[in-house]
Amino acid sequence: MRLAFVFGLLLAASGAFAQTKVTAFGTVLDQDGKPVAGADVKISVAGTNLQQTLKTNRKGKFNAFKIKQGEITVVVSKAGYQTKEYTYDHKKVRETIKIQLMAEGKSLADVKVRPKLKGVVKDTKGKILGEVTLKFSIKGIDDYGQTITTGADGKFEVEGVANNLIEVYAKKDEYRDQIYRVRMAEKDEKIDDFKMQTLNEAYAEMGIDPSTTKKKPKDLAIDFYNEAVPFYQQKKWSAAEEMAKKSIEQDPTLENSLKLLVWANKEQNDWKEVLQYGQSYLKLKPEDKNVMNVTIYAAETVKDKTALKELKELARASGSLDPSGIFNQAVEKINAGDDAAAGPLLLEVIEIDSTFARAYFELGKMKTREFEFEEAIKYLKLYLKNAPKGDRYRKEAEDLILTLAE
Repeated sequence: MRLAFVFGLLLAASGAFAQTKVTAFGTVLDQDGKPVAGADVKISVAGTNLQQTLKTNRKGKFNAFKIKQGEITVVVSKAGYQTKEYTYDHKKVRETIKIQLMAEGKSLADVKVRPKLKGVVKDTKGKILGEVTLKFSIKGIDDYGQTITTGADGKFEVEGVANNLIEVYAKKDEYRDQIYRVRMAEKDEKIDDFKMQTLNEAYAEMGIDPSTTKKKPKDLAIDFYNEAVPFYQQKKWSAAEEMAKKSIEQDPTLENSLKLLVWANKEQNDWKEVLQYGQSYLKLKPEDKNVMNVTIYAAETVKDKTALKELKELARASGSLDPSGIFNQAVEKINAGDDAAAGPLLLEVIEIDSTFARAYFELGKMKTREFEFEEAIKYLKLYLKNAPKGDRYRKEAEDLILTLAE
């Protein structure tokens, strides 16, 4: 269970988490609680380049060793099932998680295990708060969303869903909006620490004079950002964008609003605005690799060479040029049949990380398509030199070298 204030919540990839090596023991289940074997599990850690790709065994289990403590995102997919994204805070040395994967065509009505989520809303002094609006949501189960208002006793009780992460968005006049995240097991869960700050307490905490009757631009910017977050979580991209734009009108340096605008516009494929807000954000946070990658992609998409050059220079200077992100862009170009655009990106990956095996492999295949067989063999041998022994592409590379050498 975790409490998070709305301000500062969105897509926190700042790398501020501790870097302790940890292990995740996971199980993937379907809507009936049965194990899902052979599912692809991709694990990433916010603020790092660390990624692992695993498969569940016949009991639906997977183990991720030597990952780092912090915000972990697990994406689970398998043919015939709806892809599920599950994000949680990995704080212990070992965490055990269960993730539910819904079969295609299945909905909330098909879920058998529905434990209750209960609680009482109070203020920071322990006084019961009534008339609090609570919105409940689960990523990956769109038809779960529900909204209730607590009575005078501050109590609430709703049906949850086992093996899912529920977000509870709390709102009340004169109180700061808050979000609780609750990891549901297969039994009822109670929130024992559901407390809300008054706006005066929140402003005092942020160093804002609570007695000021007229809000400062910074305060208004935070308010608009807080309104944008639930829209973003509900995938209402244009509404989230509208609120975030109002936020930066009040304070153009509010990092979270600029970051939200980057991702909301990415979802709408508005690459000009991704570039605009990404550049503004990166002036403040040039070390953010995720935003750097998507902003570089936006500059390439809109063919703004000046912006692209400036972004890459900034990325090199700040150490936020991520070879994985550039490699993914290259693969997109290859899949679109644009080898001419993919080649320079792959060479750039190697320049950043000379041990990036897959870049050599893709260059080898590209040179084969161009009938430059000597170059192809050179790159394929470099792939074999840098790839792990069990890498899935190793046999294909070996066979291709033998064919080209004949």
